[in-house]
Amino acid sequence: MGRIYKPRYSMTLADGQRVTRTVKWWHIEYSDASGCTKRRKAAPTKVLAREILARAEAEVAKHRAGLPAQDAAEMLLSDLRDRYLTSQHSRVSPDHLSGLKTRIERVLAETRALKVRDLTPERMEGFLNAFADRKRAPAARTVNTYLIAAKAMFN
Repeated sequence: MGRIYKPRYSMTLADGQRVTRTVKWWHIEYSDASGCTKRRKAAPTKVLAREILARAEAEVAKHRAGLPAQDAAEMLLSDLRDRYLTSQHSRVSPDHLSGLKTRIERVLAETRALKVRDLTPERMEGFLNAFADRKRAPAARTVNTYLIAAKAMFN
């Protein structure tokens, strides 16, 4: 069980008087999964500090239970792509799987997205617009297959 607190510190003024001051922000203290005590600045209000402490303790509980602590937005798209294609391997034909792989790799390469958070709607729209505006413009259905492949990977 963690705690929230406002740190206090003592200081000596220019006239030699010793005073104790309290920090304005609330801080949290909790034990991580390995039992080490962690302390950090949390929030300007007590309510927000309690919420931040609850989230930190929930992350510790997940880690102790063996669940992945990685935020979904921080996942590498290459890992997500590999896991998606592996899951599709037994469900679709080899030709379809090859097409999926090609489309997803092209989306990732041309949007230059490395992590899930990098592949924003704006980047995807920019890729689709650039792909559709080529000299020899593909059909709308062809353009949409790239969007469908990316959406399926995220689902």
